[in-house]
Amino acid sequence: MSVGLMIESVNGDRIEEYLPVSGEAFFEQFWLPICKDCDLKLVLQFQTGRSFDHTDLPLLLAELQKVENAVLS
Repeated sequence: MSVGLMIESVNGDRIEEYLPVSGEAFFEQFWLPICKDCDLKLVLQFQTGRSFDHTDLPLLLAELQKVENAVLS
């Protein structure tokens, strides 16, 4: 299995685009510990599935930045 993002609309236009994020095992081994260490809420939900809308974007991007910082440190 894999973890991915399903984009359903952009600027009000309906699209269906799937973007793979990670394989399931890799997500569990590397992403989940970072999510827990950094107390991330939204990125943690990538694995189980959740709908996001434009209002979630600032927090989601901030959490992804924390993942990047954790990987680079």
